[in-house]
Amino acid sequence: MSKEAGEYKNLGNDAYASGRHTHAIAYYTTAIELDPTNAALFSNRAAAYTKIEEFQKAKYDADMCIELRPEWPKGYWRKGTAEIEAQEYKQAVATFEKGLERSPTDQNLVDGKRKALQMAAVVDNIVGQEYGEFDIDAPAPNPNPVPEPAAAAREADITDAQPTAAPANDGPWPGTMEEEVERINKATDHYSILHVPQDASPEQLRKNYHTLAKMLHPDKCKLPRGEEAMKNLSIAYGTLNNDVKRKNYDAYMEARKDNGGNGETFAEWDHRRQETNLPPWLLKMQQYRGCALVVVILLLIILIPLVLLIVLIALIFYFICVFPRECVLRCCFPQQWEEYKVRKEEEQRKARQRMDEEMQDALHRNV
Repeated sequence: MSKEAGEYKNLGNDAYASGRHTHAIAYYTTAIELDPTNAALFSNRAAAYTKIEEFQKAKYDADMCIELRPEWPKGYWRKGTAEIEAQEYKQAVATFEKGLERSPTDQNLVDGKRKALQMAAVVDNIVGQEYGEFDIDAPAPNPNPVPEPAAAAREADITDAQPTAAPANDGPWPGTMEEEVERINKATDHYSILHVPQDASPEQLRKNYHTLAKMLHPDKCKLPRGEEAMKNLSIAYGTLNNDVKRKNYDAYMEARKDNGGNGETFAEWDHRRQETNLPPWLLKMQQYRGCALVVVILLLIILIPLVLLIVLIALIFYFICVFPRECVLRCCFPQQWEEYKVRKEEEQRKARQRMDEEMQDALHRNV
């Protein structure tokens, strides 16, 4: 799992734990778009859909989980739980039994089957008849067989499960793994890689990418050029799934059409376009080697003294505002402090002398 997909998964887990199931679904959906072959993401989203009673979507995600990791019991448990909540008890029994065929000792599947059997018996009032005495080890008949994942998605009318092919007359799509690898590696543009028209919606892009990514995942596709095809597919989807990049890519397609196709790739075209949009003075600077380093050094020479001056002024104002005048004079201006002290003492002496004279005058007047 990629780092970004893992971050969205963790956000979804936190939202799920706090009861914000709709937010959790949004986070899991984003993570699935980033890593569409991770079964755990579908499992988690199935649990969130079950919580908000979107049982059809929960079952679809559980089917995807089973398809991606058939040996993992969690997918069967998610689907069976959704079917129990949807009151489809017989289908749930069949789902748990399928899981137990692969993981006979999984306690979640054992408990799930027991619960489904009990609920089915209560609803249908067939205790001791069709399902015996709820013997977990005894095979239970399945009056409503659960179809395979792809068929289940179609019957449930889950449109998200169906890839949307481009309107092309090149036979059924998708083809075999070998055909898709060859087609993708020979494709001349991103839309052809994803097998969609140029006006395809984001939903169409996501569906087709999801379908191809499952087919070309390195764990499944061992063809010599399979890794190259998967890389091209990821680049195409990463470009077209971003609104800004897609707009630039459409402009590139138009430019290539006007030029008759000069062999320039999108990366080369986009790099050249960005260069031509730079200011002339910056383009001029780029022509000289080491120019950027010189500019950085000059900026440091100018900025460092300026910063030091600002700090010094701030400290001076701080001392003036916080400390009394006497402290500032004593610490920073010792000569002025001595003069100030002498002047202060002289003023105090004169003040005392004046007070003494006034007291003497008052005594004489009283006599």
